[in-house]
Order: sequence, then structure tokens, then C-alpha cells
Amino acid sequence: IPAAARFMDRLVEEDFANLELLNRGHYLLVADGRIAEAAKVARRILELQSAATLPTLTLVAEDAKAGRFAAAEQRMRVLPATGANRVLTPLLSAWLVAAEGDTERALTLLRPLAEVSGLKAFHDLHAGLIAELGGRPAEAEQQYRAVLEAQDNLSLRVVEIVGTYFERAGQPDQAQAIYRRYLEQNP
Repeated sequence: IPAAARFMDRLVEEDFANLELLNRGHYLLVADGRIAEAAKVARRILELQSAATLPTLTLVAEDAKAGRFAAAEQRMRVLPATGANRVLTPLLSAWLVAAEGDTERALTLLRPLAEVSGLKAFHDLHAGLIAELGGRPAEAEQQYRAVLEAQDNLSLRVVEIVGTYFERAGQPDQAQAIYRRYLEQNP
């Protein structure tokens, strides 16, 4: 990958316009965790194709890592609302806005996920997390209870998130009931 990264740097510097090669190189850099190098290639790709999803997400990640949450959220707006973006855009936008401290707007941005078939519990889980982060415990609890009611078989991640919430909220009996339910479902 180091040689490929150097090669991609040269292509970007030379104003290379072969989108197929740039996209493949970008993908390899992202897969190898070389986000700084991938960001350079992503910028070049976006000069040629302004709404490319993976390059946009690379720059979103770079902005978020640097604490530029508003800039990252602004980048999300160029993505088409189709395919995986139908889930990624509201989810990432909501979390970026939540990181800025605007819980109400974050929850509003997340709301379209509740309308996607099969994602209501996913929406409710993230709405609970965002509400909890924003200091809205009653709303967080309501969302977490909706997750518990919507799922017959709880995933371990849901058990961890919701169970520890009830522990932190001073409701250890609720937490224990969730843990018991999971253990009964997964002997």
C-alpha cells in the first residue's frame, strides 16, 4: 500500500482524471486506514464527481475527527438520498449535529430513519442515545423502551446500551430484567 499511496499522490498532483483508477486507489487507502492519504484522493475525485459517496464520507470523517462537525454535516448534504445514503445521511448528520450540542435538530435529522422499513428500532436506539447525550433522560428512556418492545430477540449491543442506561438512571431492576431476558434467549 505505501507504493500505491505514493502513486496516488502523483496522480492527484498531476491533475489525473481517470475516475476508475482514482476510485480504486481511494478505496484501497480507506481499507488500509490511511485516511489522510485517502482524503487527498477524495478531494480530486469530488472535483470530477461532486456527489461521490465514499470520497464524501472520507472527508466527513476527516472533518469530524478534527472537530469540524458543522463542516462535516454540510458535506453530507450533497449526497443523493438513495441506496445506502438513505440510512447513512440521516444517521451521520444527526450524530454530527448532536456533537455540536443541538439535540433537537439532531433528533429531527434522524427522524427519516423511522420511516425506512425495518429500521424503526435502529432509529429508536440512536434517538435514545442522542437524547441521553443531550441531557434528555425521559426522552432517552422512552426511546429505549420502544426498542425493547419492538424486538423479540435482543442483540447483545442493545442489551449493553439499554441495560447500562437503566443502571446509570438508578433503575437496576430494569437493567437486570433486560439482562435476564437476553440470557433466557441466548442460553
